[in-house]
Amino acid sequence: MLLIPSIAPHPALRSYVHHYFMLHLNFRGVAPPPKPMPAEPYQSLYFYPRDVVSKTIFETGEEIANPKSIIVGQQIARVNIGLREDHLVLKVAFKPGGFFRLFGIPMSEFYDISVDSEDVYGREMNEINEQLAGIRDYQQMIDLIENFLLMKLKKVKHEVRPIDHAMQVMLGNPGRSLDELASLACLSVRQFERNFFERIGIGPKMYARVVRFNMTLDYKRARPEAPWLEAAFACGYFDYAHLVRDFKLFTGETPAVVFESDQKSVKSMSENVVFLHPSTSFL
Repeated sequence: MLLIPSIAPHPALRSYVHHYFMLHLNFRGVAPPPKPMPAEPYQSLYFYPRDVVSKTIFETGEEIANPKSIIVGQQIARVNIGLREDHLVLKVAFKPGGFFRLFGIPMSEFYDISVDSEDVYGREMNEINEQLAGIRDYQQMIDLIENFLLMKLKKVKHEVRPIDHAMQVMLGNPGRSLDELASLACLSVRQFERNFFERIGIGPKMYARVVRFNMTLDYKRARPEAPWLEAAFACGYFDYAHLVRDFKLFTGETPAVVFESDQKSVKSMSENVVFLHPSTSFL
């Protein structure tokens, strides 16, 4: 089974926000398995209006309690998320460069880390977190976050540029060459790499690997019986060895082990759903 996040943002935000995702689970006292979270090609805002989650750094085993809301920059290293009994998450996933353009903060400052959003936005975010905790209507929660983003939109100084189009192209085709992407961005390769790093927090070659890795994992989720070699070729890998290399980099484990953990987590969640946004579905 696969979670498909497909809550569309307000039309005015669609050049910044890729999607929203909202899910409410209640495990009724039964401890759920940790949720593996490998690298994905989005920079995001996460809100936890009920029980907060814990985060364990996979490589070190260090466990960290998340605050009520966090900014997650471009992730490379895998983390495991420890869910609590009453788990409600609202995620804002930004398009490549969308967070940078909306908030004006270089994403290099958030490379592979999560940051308490109240440390960045202070009282403003504290008030949002308090309001979310008191709201029982799910749509009102989404509306509250969207109004916050629309208010930020009024102060935007970074307009859409050709590089933003080039980065969006990468989401669907990570195999495009640097020369092609730089040309789409109307920049030299060096200028493209510099501007890309400011908007995403990593270079375009590494970002392309993150995109391809995620495409392959999604392919396998949608086709559990498909051989990994089929998934690798379908998503642009030259051979299985390159796929394994990226899985080791982004998850620390082999594709089969990661997929087994992923499926156990999704099965547990699907059995304990309280609310799943109507435009989001389990497949």
